[in-house]
Amino acid sequence: MKKLIKSVRIDQDVLASILLFAPVALVTQNVLLISSLYLSLTLLLGPVTYYLVRTLEQKYPILYPKAFPNPILILGGGYVPDYTFPSNQQLSLDALGRLVEALRLFRFSKSKYLILSGPTLDQELTSLSAIQSRVVFEMGGIRTENIIMLHNPTSTEEEVLAYKRLFSFLVPVVVTKAIHLPRAVLYFKMHGIEPIPAPCNVIFENKPLTPKDFLVPAISNASHLSAYLKESIGIMCLKILLMFAKSAAVGSVKHSAY
Repeated sequence: MKKLIKSVRIDQDVLASILLFAPVALVTQNVLLISSLYLSLTLLLGPVTYYLVRTLEQKYPILYPKAFPNPILILGGGYVPDYTFPSNQQLSLDALGRLVEALRLFRFSKSKYLILSGPTLDQELTSLSAIQSRVVFEMGGIRTENIIMLHNPTSTEEEVLAYKRLFSFLVPVVVTKAIHLPRAVLYFKMHGIEPIPAPCNVIFENKPLTPKDFLVPAISNASHLSAYLKESIGIMCLKILLMFAKSAAVGSVKHSAY
């Protein structure tokens, strides 16, 4: 009996679809409406979300280590400061993935600085950057003088400004999740720095869609669609700001010429 139960596993998207559409079907009893909603949601959360997210994630290729001397900056991720767990388990999967990628790049480059960024959730708690530094020390191989911690930045733009105060216009290697990297690069450009992008934590791998993607609504992809909307709206706003900044700069140059 136990073997039978273990063998019967319902896919989470299938289960979520049943829980979502069964009550609606019972209430409306409109086959055409339910079919239209089901098909629309299947396409939106399946192929549409896949291709939209991929357009951002494929903006920059994975960076393979070279003999670059540039500082390596890890943009902050999430963490849960629970001191009953080792440091690496206090980091979110996103933050841990960024840290591992940065360590890979650091070990095979000629960089002298690994920059860890992340504030504290509370004045009495350890900051994200401090927890990251513990993970680095535990993994070994990186000296204290090679590590710089940014305890205060709470946003990408604040991280850019904090970096600029330390290194001026020196080009950094920026490590963050692939979907966020295009917006992060724009923040650097807005402040006069052309960074080297280093994407990680890719959501969708480069593989073909399966028949299931066209038949079952991928409810689990809703968060990925939300992330895409957040990033794309942010990119659009930054591009508008950059456009106005360039127009203002051109206007001031023309005015000074008179």
